[in-house]
Order: sequence, then C-alpha cells, then structure tokens
Amino acid sequence: MKELSSYLQGDFKGDLGSMTYSGNVGARLIHTDLDITQHLTGAPGQYGTEPADAGPAVTRRSYNDVLPAVNFALNLTKQLTMRLSFSKNMMPLNLSQWGGGLQLNYSLQETKTGPIYQVATGNSNGNPNLNPWRSTNYGASFEYFINP
Repeated sequence: MKELSSYLQGDFKGDLGSMTYSGNVGARLIHTDLDITQHLTGAPGQYGTEPADAGPAVTRRSYNDVLPAVNFALNLTKQLTMRLSFSKNMMPLNLSQWGGGLQLNYSLQETKTGPIYQVATGNSNGNPNLNPWRSTNYGASFEYFINP
C-alpha cells in the first residue's frame, strides 16, 4: 500500500460585538495505490499428500479520498464557548483483511524414520476488493470555564 497525502488549511477569527469567534477550514487529499498478492493452493490432495500450487492472484487498485474538516468556536461570554465541528475520515483496513495471512494446515505423515507433521494445505484468505473504513463526523459542545 502506498499513500500520497496533501493538506490545505485556512484559519479565521473575528469579533461579533461582545462575542469572538475562531476556527479553521481544511481538506486532506489522499491517493492510495494498493497492490495485493495472494498465494493460492489447489484442492487438497489425498491424505498425506500436498495440494498443488495454484499460483498467485494479484489485485491492483487505486482510489482517491477528499476529506474536508471544519472547526468553529464561538465565545458567547468570557466563560461560555460553543464549538461545532465537521469532518470526513478514511482509515485503511488491516492488510490481512485485504490479502489475508498465510494459514497452514498440517497432516501426520509416516516415514521410515517415524511420523512427522508436514504442511498439507494452506490458504491466504482476504478480500482485495474491500473498501477502507470511511466516516462522516459531526460534533457540538458547550464549554463553561469557571476560571479565566
């Protein structure tokens, strides 16, 4: 996974008579390239034999996310502040959810020197077509400060 991020932010503040306000507006642009290689195995062989190697499956994806954010604070009095916020977020999945970790299954094989455990099957589960977590978030609060 390769990500290229760009940021832009602007701050503002001002007066509305006896009240003051401040905040910022910004955006984050993320371009993601995702290359996933999954190593596949064929159907299990007879007991004690290894399955055939089915070769790799390669998935290449890319996507863009524009993630705006706005924060606003209004000082209603010297002790009371109202805050409002909005943002969009994106979080990539755990790489094993896309490509899957290698899981091996073992079988007991009798040999001339005694029994041994050997790899009988294996798989690399995962779904390379899953999208990352995306959310839209809102926030509002009132803060009362008892001291300056």
